[in-house]
Amino acid sequence: MRPGLRDGSLAVLKYVAVLGIGLALFMLLAPMIGYQTYGDRPEAGWVGWFPGIDWAAFPSYLEFVAEFLLILVLPWAAVLFIGAVLLVRYLERQQFPRPLVAIAGATVAMLTTGYALLGAAWTVSLGLAPLVVGMGLGAYVGGCQLPKRVA
Repeated sequence: MRPGLRDGSLAVLKYVAVLGIGLALFMLLAPMIGYQTYGDRPEAGWVGWFPGIDWAAFPSYLEFVAEFLLILVLPWAAVLFIGAVLLVRYLERQQFPRPLVAIAGATVAMLTTGYALLGAAWTVSLGLAPLVVGMGLGAYVGGCQLPKRVA
């Protein structure tokens, strides 16, 4: 495999892993303290205090989160993240300063992650908090993990 293709593939896999694990942990742990991450009745948001979800409902909620992330969010987010990878590698090849490359990568990754989450969020009435967490994770990978060249 060519080095550029291997590097891009590893960057996308890293992004999918960070986004998938981070969002899954947030969506699984938030209901335990009373924050419902999705729903229209009752609406997403604070619904009570610990424990916000009963343990009998946890397996079905775990299945929902896995299906939501693996089917609706991660494939589209990975495809959109390729644009951030291409932009960052182009800027690095053109010898742009690393802070500028990191800012550009974080911005593009954050916006594409938000777009992918918004595209999937309407199906489950996703709340604002998972969207913000997902965009933050995208910005982290795009700005901190994606650029390779040191200053």
